[in-house]
Amino acid sequence: MIVKNINDERDVLALCDIATKVCGLNEGDLYNKDLGSKAEKYTVPRTIVAVIARKDLKIHYKVIADVLHKDRTSIYHYENKHKSDYATYPKYRNYYNEIFNIYSKIKENKKDFKSKSELIRFLKDNGIENVGKENLDDFHIAINIITDDFKTSVNCNYTEFSDVYDKCNEVLDNYNIRIYIST
Repeated sequence: MIVKNINDERDVLALCDIATKVCGLNEGDLYNKDLGSKAEKYTVPRTIVAVIARKDLKIHYKVIADVLHKDRTSIYHYENKHKSDYATYPKYRNYYNEIFNIYSKIKENKKDFKSKSELIRFLKDNGIENVGKENLDDFHIAINIITDDFKTSVNCNYTEFSDVYDKCNEVLDNYNIRIYIST
């Protein structure tokens, strides 16, 4: 079975956009593979994005590395030097705090579902069928929607997956959820 959180890349890109604005860079500078600069104006925000993505969002090293066009060892390095940089490098610490606080405020403004039944009803009201059926006999893919307290699945076959996934992302964009795919 393959399990992949399909929101991770979007979360890393959102962090990149915040860091780009805070640090006064051009849009796309942190994930433009042609740029790849080692200049401090790029490395500091890139490190911060990687650290927040790992420590706070628990995003896998490979996903972060792919978005930033770096290798996984770079992400390990960023994570390992965070404590030292935060303690001794005021520019890093100030940017880290600002980026973290902006991202946290965005997450705080997202809505929560109070119960599994509310989530299921919301999905059905928005035209998403096959919600809450745990049996995949007639289906091949489960889009697992997870909150802090509960989860449900939207089951579909290969031909309808892209449409169902897009619809889930669209209607759930302003909610605190994670989406995983199971095949």
